[in-house]
Amino acid sequence: MSERLKSEVENKQQEIDQLTMRLTSSSKSKERILALEEKVRKVEELRTQLEEQLLDERNKNLENEKQMRQQDLMKNQIAEVLMEAKEKAQQIIERATIEADRTVEVARHETKKAVSEASIELKMINQEAANYHTRILRLQNETSILMEDLLNKSSRLADQSLD
Repeated sequence: MSERLKSEVENKQQEIDQLTMRLTSSSKSKERILALEEKVRKVEELRTQLEEQLLDERNKNLENEKQMRQQDLMKNQIAEVLMEAKEKAQQIIERATIEADRTVEVARHETKKAVSEASIELKMINQEAANYHTRILRLQNETSILMEDLLNKSSRLADQSLD
């Protein structure tokens, strides 16, 4: 846009120069020269305004570029922070996994130990129950023998008292 405006300004300047030359060569020219000088003055003002606009646009472009660089820098910094956070999260997960594996292994060991102890205790209880069963059977047998013996003695006593 600024190049086009510069081109227009230069074209107008050339037109003014040509007109100035024509007017100076003609005899009626004082009014025309003043009019042309006014046009030249206006063209100069326009050129000055255009140069100021061009300068403003350049400054805005520079500011935009600066902001873009700052945004890129911030994006890079955010990316670095995210990468570091990801690495730390991975480390935490690894440590937690190791700790969980240890805890599971300890729990398995304790469970095996408790099952083993319970198995031994159950064997002892079964052995005691078998021993009691054997004693009860022996006592039952002895009791049966005693009862039979008592019945026999009581039958003999009953028979002797009848005789």
